[in-house]
Amino acid sequence: MRASNLLPVLALILALPRIACAAAPDIPLVKTALDAIPAREWALASSSQVLGEVLSQTNMAGLRALAEAGDPRAEQLVGFALIESAPTDPERAAAFAWLRKSAYQGNARAEYNLGYYHADGLDPASKSAAAMKWYRTAAGQGFAAAQELLGRAYDQGDCVRRDAAEGLRLCRLAADQGYFDGESCVGDHEAKGLGTARDGAAALVWYRKAAAQGDTHAQIGIGNLYHDGNGVPHDDYEAMRWFRTAADQGDDVGETFVGWMYDNGYGAPTDRAMAASWYRKAADQHNAQAEDHLAFDYMNGSGVPKNYTEAMQMFRAALRDGEVDAAVSIGYLYSEGLGVPTNQIASVSWLKLAADHGVALGAYGLGVHYMNGTGVTRDPVAAMRFYRAAIAGGSFDAAVNIGHLYKEGDGVPRDYVAAMHWYRLSADHGNPVGAEGVALLYACGMGIVADPVQARQWMQKAADGGDRNAKTWLVTYPTGAPCIACTDQAKPGEMVDR
Repeated sequence: MRASNLLPVLALILALPRIACAAAPDIPLVKTALDAIPAREWALASSSQVLGEVLSQTNMAGLRALAEAGDPRAEQLVGFALIESAPTDPERAAAFAWLRKSAYQGNARAEYNLGYYHADGLDPASKSAAAMKWYRTAAGQGFAAAQELLGRAYDQGDCVRRDAAEGLRLCRLAADQGYFDGESCVGDHEAKGLGTARDGAAALVWYRKAAAQGDTHAQIGIGNLYHDGNGVPHDDYEAMRWFRTAADQGDDVGETFVGWMYDNGYGAPTDRAMAASWYRKAADQHNAQAEDHLAFDYMNGSGVPKNYTEAMQMFRAALRDGEVDAAVSIGYLYSEGLGVPTNQIASVSWLKLAADHGVALGAYGLGVHYMNGTGVTRDPVAAMRFYRAAIAGGSFDAAVNIGHLYKEGDGVPRDYVAAMHWYRLSADHGNPVGAEGVALLYACGMGIVADPVQARQWMQKAADGGDRNAKTWLVTYPTGAPCIACTDQAKPGEMVDR
């Protein structure tokens, strides 16, 4: 549910005792106000909008009196008003009692409210299964908001079996009523190929319908279509225009995208300071990705003065707001003593948190700690296990260190053929240190016939990738490929940030 213009409504709600005393209930007036609301508005408008319209013509005392007389519309609105202003569980329980009275009379909006508040954990007896039951009931009556949320649940496999085709069907039912969230949902399916063939042009049609109603999610969706060239010609200037449209409405995701566009010079000249300012706007709304971006800006001095203490604070904020990858950066800062005293044990703890949540670089960092014996007892076997987990998660830089372990016979029998395999895997994914490892094995004939030509070719790849050791090697040995390793080539794994 997207509440809109809640503040003036809640101001009236919070003044309930004074209103009840000052104004006599006028049930006929309230009933007239409710009867005057068009059917389309009952179906599509938010409860805050409906409540605001009713209270603009009458008073809360009259609405409460009509609810006590058993009118399901009034029961729903009183329950909604109370739940939005109820700070304690007993008060929430009273609010839910009103919503249930309305729902048991078949009021679809109350059924939707119950599903939403169950899913959001506000109901003291909240259960996900109960949320789905109420959503299904409201959706079965054609309530668009319930159809859209149930469709999203099928997309995500949230309390139901994942079924994108069913998600699309339900969102389409909501969209066909002109409900903007439903239109955005259909646009998402078409843009991403969820439950249907990917069709950016069709997505654009649906996104435009929702965007015309001011839906920022759809506006961002259009921006992504233009940035990706999905169903439309690639046009970063048009993408920026749509991201900015959402951002100018205060949408934190839109603000993050605008910052990202300035960061990368898409649709506007690269402007790190401007990027940081947009990230700050979104971070102030607790957008985890914006907080993460801003943390990197502080760490690297990009668009803001370099400040490791501020970077640490922003990474912690990002983690609190759901960006679990930020735990890797926190671990890195503790390991390097940047913005905080060096603390390898703390570094291990934060990296473990990331790894336990499936973050590949968290597993890689743990491998480094176990390989070097920092913050933990040195254990190359454990290091190997974490490196393999990192590779399984897509962090192929870890393959370099597995190559080191096999090359040195550290925790595993020395095996140059295996070392070549892991160095090559890393090099094939763009790691220059992996390419250097391949070059030295060719130069020394370790696990393979010595081949000076291959050695120089691989060393050149490493140098082209920015490996300083490789550049030094090529300058020192302008011809041939002697079996001499740079002194720090085989250095055990080093901590890396994302």
